Amino acid sequence: ERVARTLNDLGALLTERGDYATAEPSLERALAMRRRLLGSEHADVAVTLVELARVYQDQGFNQRAEPLEREALAIRRKVLGEEHRETAVSLSGVASVLRLNGDLAGAEPLLRQVLALNRKTRGEAHPNTGTTLHDLGLIAAARGDYASAQSLFRQAMDTHQKALGDNHPYVAITLN
Repeated sequence: ERVARTLNDLGALLTERGDYATAEPSLERALAMRRRLLGSEHADVAVTLVELARVYQDQGFNQRAEPLEREALAIRRKVLGEEHRETAVSLSGVASVLRLNGDLAGAEPLLRQVLALNRKTRGEAHPNTGTTLHDLGLIAAARGDYASAQSLFRQAMDTHQKALGDNHPYVAITLN
């Protein structure tokens, strides 16, 4: 289990560095080990599924990411419950893939659910809350509702500034 955790952590770090070619096999190996050692419905399996989905999504392979995000969500719902903060992370992952695939109607209600969960489990001034506001702003902008988008982006920026400071990349992304 420690080797699988180390492979997962290494894959996540490599993903942060943008080294997807090295991250992917590390995460695939971690996933296979975790499934074999822990079973298919374990919280740690969901963690690796989310990390591997992020590798695919960051590269634009949303069709490969979506089933992994959905599997992680199903595991977290079963193991952690509907109102757990990690369940919110998986809901957000599914919503992100849907939004990037142009399914705004599918993504928006999930993001509203994520926002409520983040506010409840993490608080108003948490980076995940700010990111969810930002993602809702992207949906509003894509629909041409620029007034709502601007309001959501301002809320996201305020939340990120409070949580992370003025010089964090999330603040810059929202300003952009």
